[in-house]
Amino acid sequence: MSKNKEAKETNKYNLITVAEPPSQYISGDELLSLLKNYSIKVDTSNIPRFASNNSIKMTRVKRVGSEGSTPTFYQKPTKNKIEEIIRNLKNINNSSIGKEILKKKRKEVLRIFDNAKNNSINYTAIAILVSKTLNVNCNRKFVAKILSGKPKFQLEKKLFKRIKL
Repeated sequence: MSKNKEAKETNKYNLITVAEPPSQYISGDELLSLLKNYSIKVDTSNIPRFASNNSIKMTRVKRVGSEGSTPTFYQKPTKNKIEEIIRNLKNINNSSIGKEILKKKRKEVLRIFDNAKNNSINYTAIAILVSKTLNVNCNRKFVAKILSGKPKFQLEKKLFKRIKL
């Protein structure tokens, strides 16, 4: 392996190493505790990946001594940035916030379906209502998956089907 490739692997995010962290930057532990205050759970094994995925600026600080890894510092996220992160995590199904939203979406789909009158609604309409109510993404395939557990006669009774000409 060439020397250039090895350097690229150890500095995956092309971070600049500085002598002291800039004033608006915080350590990884401080970032985790800040995010925890906003109920954002992050995988602690790869904080740089989380920061990169959420456009949080990072820098490396020259370590003291020769042992251990070079510490990474992160720009302290603003209130708007944290709100943006929460919004993004709501639509990621394997994040902790996304898992809670999935439960709410399931309940909302079933509530809308149960309250619908005969032949008055379809999968797309339910998805649109769920999206508006919870302010998250929802599509007809998700609705169809949730309603697949309902008895067929109940689906035929409530769902409006378009007639093909």
